[in-house]
Amino acid sequence: MKSIPFSAALWGITLSLPFIYCALAVLNVFTPPQIYGAEPNVLLPVYGIISLAGSGGIYWGFVAKSRPGLLDSIVAILPPLAALGIFFSPLPLLPLAIVTASLIVIDMMFVARGLAPRWWFSLRLFTTSVAAGSMFLAYYA
Repeated sequence: MKSIPFSAALWGITLSLPFIYCALAVLNVFTPPQIYGAEPNVLLPVYGIISLAGSGGIYWGFVAKSRPGLLDSIVAILPPLAALGIFFSPLPLLPLAIVTASLIVIDMMFVARGLAPRWWFSLRLFTTSVAAGSMFLAYYA
């Protein structure tokens, strides 16, 4: 597998930090500040929805560089549509974790079809594991 470019790895780790912060707070490794937005129960669902919608934008970029078929276009818009539906859920963490974890299948599909770079799956395996794992942990904690 081709190595992940430094800038992509740096962005992947940086964008995973809020998930790691929330997981550590849920595990009581530290006490988060008592300000709105810093508590994991507030930050995690909001950031998860933003992350899910952002994944759709990335997928759309992969599809747009090719001659997309109908299935490719539908797959590219599924994450933001799921994020919109989850936004209205009274308990968003479990559906967010499930949908986020399932994105790894889409990542594999795009890499296998040559729409995403070969290193993409390695990066997404890390970031998806951190994101989905944090949300599963917070839901079951």
